[in-house]
Amino acid sequence: MLRLLGRETHQQLWKVVENMKKFELVFIAGCQRSGTTLVGQMLGAHPNALLIDENDGVAALIDELLVEKQVSETQLKKCLASAKKNYQRLEERFDADGELLPNVTHLILKAPNATFFAEQLRDIEWPVRVLFPVRDARDVVCSMQRLSHIPMLQNQLRLISGSPTLKDRFRNEIELLSDHRIADHIKFALVWRCKNELLSEFRPAPLNALSFRYEDLIDDTESWQKRICAHAQLPTPEKPLVHDQVLKGVGPGLTARFRPVDAFSKQRWQRQMTSEIENDVWA
Repeated sequence: MLRLLGRETHQQLWKVVENMKKFELVFIAGCQRSGTTLVGQMLGAHPNALLIDENDGVAALIDELLVEKQVSETQLKKCLASAKKNYQRLEERFDADGELLPNVTHLILKAPNATFFAEQLRDIEWPVRVLFPVRDARDVVCSMQRLSHIPMLQNQLRLISGSPTLKDRFRNEIELLSDHRIADHIKFALVWRCKNELLSEFRPAPLNALSFRYEDLIDDTESWQKRICAHAQLPTPEKPLVHDQVLKGVGPGLTARFRPVDAFSKQRWQRQMTSEIENDVWA
């Protein structure tokens, strides 16, 4: 592709590629509604990190990384410009020209749909770290049910069906997800099962994913923050990462970034799920 570009464009693209290589890329994979947003916000609050969320165009950025093995200047700048609006104090991460300060060494890519692309992620030339939170399937289903404005099932079915490898591996699940007679809560549970089964693809080197339970992160936040930062090769924070004092606005799934860590969503299924639906989820 580079041979088809002019010298000036070639040099600009190479500069962007080289600039990306100075960053550590931290992918947050896993099933939606499993704590991926919370983990992204925690790491995004680290003074040496910048969160690029789903609302910031992370999917397009990752597409370029996976397909072209490079990132265009346009896409990178677009993501950074969008990410800026999530921070309360821009001067801690950006200079007057909107460029990232030298203290920002890690880009936090919150992308649960990257779970479907472990094979491609292994081929990325940049240093990659992977975090993979897992959550009680019942709470995940309840959370998915509340996001009726997002075509979640259609999106996941499209992604699974679009991969020859996954299409064969999850043939039975695809058939059920495509069946209009199957209740949505069962389909949500199938999505949870597919994505968490793919954790096995992320554990071996070179991805070496760190997996942990959302519930444990809530119960012992400070300890898990240290373990997560260590895995991401971020310096141990001098004090707990308090994302609600660093970030602002609303994240994916209508998540309030100014909401501190709490246990309100833990075991929410007990307040919202009937025994019949719970049995369906387990089945």
